[in-house]
Amino acid sequence: MPTKSKSTTAKKSTTKKGVPEALKPWMAHLKAFREKHPHLKPTEQARQASLTYKKK
Repeated sequence: MPTKSKSTTAKKSTTKKGVPEALKPWMAHLKAFREKHPHLKPTEQARQASLTYKKK
């Protein structure tokens, strides 16, 4: 009698969707801000970065 393989369920996609286009400029700004201010907590980094961010 043949044995069933355990991989009978549908495979999940391994591709990542990534960041939406609208958030990419903000994420780039936040990353740069975090590199300049590593001593701050992440929540404080985000709060202060939002004060210096200019929407285009």
